[in-house]
Amino acid sequence: MQPFKEKQRFTQWWIWLILVLAPVFTGIAYGLNPNAASGVSSDILGVFFLFLVLALAFLGIHLETHIDSSGISARLFPIHLRFKHYKWTELESIQVRKYKPISEFGGWGYRSWGGKKGNAWNMSGNEGIQLKFKSGRELLIGTQKPAEVQAYFEALMQTFPNLNVPFVVGNG
Repeated sequence: MQPFKEKQRFTQWWIWLILVLAPVFTGIAYGLNPNAASGVSSDILGVFFLFLVLALAFLGIHLETHIDSSGISARLFPIHLRFKHYKWTELESIQVRKYKPISEFGGWGYRSWGGKKGNAWNMSGNEGIQLKFKSGRELLIGTQKPAEVQAYFEALMQTFPNLNVPFVVGNG
């Protein structure tokens, strides 16, 4: 059975709008400055390069999830350079569920401050794979393919009945 793989990036239009419009408005403000005739100020160049670096950083950020018979692995690059692997035996339950990114986790991205539902790694949307560990810890990994993940878990349980994947059927 082939592993399930998903790779996500930030797709919120408003993030890209801010990253594009901020340097544009900075340039306009510079052009309206009566002292601008003396040349391009280092402040304007600094703001432009700051937003250029931010845009490049947002292009590089991605969430990868792999699921196979050994467990579930995920990383939020560049925070995690290597995948974090969780064996099925470490987990009390797994559920594909809808969630409220703002009220439960304070938004998207790497949310490690332990909101109402524990930690979250998510890029966009409101669906994820909820991991509940035997230790009591919780982690939600966002997904843009909830139906595929659900189907993969069901197929995994049928293909490997002795695997004891603690998958909870249904969307919580």
